[in-house]
Amino acid sequence: MKKILILMVGILISVQTYSQWNWPIITFDDSTYLNYIIIDTISNTNNIWQVGAPDKINFTQAYSQPNAMVTDTNQPYPANDTSIFYIRYVTPENIWGSGWVQTALVFRYKIDTDEDFDFGKIEFSPDNGQLWIDYSNDTIYNNCYYLTSDPVFTGTSVSWSQFGVYNEPYSFNINDGDTVWYRFTFISDGIQNQNDGWMIDDIYLEDIYEGVEESINRTISLNIYPNPVKNQSVFILFENITCFDNIELMCYNVYGLMMYKERVDRHQSESRVSTEGWPPGIYMAIISSNGTAIGKRKFVVE
Repeated sequence: MKKILILMVGILISVQTYSQWNWPIITFDDSTYLNYIIIDTISNTNNIWQVGAPDKINFTQAYSQPNAMVTDTNQPYPANDTSIFYIRYVTPENIWGSGWVQTALVFRYKIDTDEDFDFGKIEFSPDNGQLWIDYSNDTIYNNCYYLTSDPVFTGTSVSWSQFGVYNEPYSFNINDGDTVWYRFTFISDGIQNQNDGWMIDDIYLEDIYEGVEESINRTISLNIYPNPVKNQSVFILFENITCFDNIELMCYNVYGLMMYKERVDRHQSESRVSTEGWPPGIYMAIISSNGTAIGKRKFVVE
């Protein structure tokens, strides 16, 4: 499998950090998903992708109930299958007037397949379907996007997982209002094994912009260990904060939700943050003075 790169996540916190805009959330629980989703029944008239309430051996309920996108809502996936659905997304106008850092796709999923023989994959088209980039084996554009985990979906997951891919618009010559596509393909071999397949829910389509006001020169360095966080605590070290006032430390998840906040004394050099109960994923630690970010660093909770 290809090497995974880790995203510097954008958080809506101040002009010094990142801002996110236009977050369509596809939950499949009403008809709005039809604005984005196309199930390909042309190349495969027996396409097994279906939207509905899952009723299978391992897939018993959606992430956000009642509905999800499933490789058949109640039957095992068949042998010798290739089923595809597309997400079509029109990028928004840059209302922030600032640097457009990423256009992104984030979703929840469960997988139940014959590992390495039956699998799912995702492809991306930055130009309305002319060029397709397969994240699972691309070696040409792999410096133009970031993945949060392996882009080949195979094996069996016990609980819901999260996957994210963050594409750099300017590397792909994507402009405001351009149409980008994501192609989800599920492939099985010639052996019927009675597995459930692939289930997807709560798809976020994100655009992340970097703040334009970068004039503040007084910044500090944050160091984080262990990173990734494998236990239930992370230590955040900060340097040279004695000249700042009203200092606060905050941690945010990928959706911009604050997970932790504390006041920091100017003579303090580190903080121990409990990550017990935090879902696995990417987080951002931000330290601020008088409400303005003066330092930030990402970390991963496993």
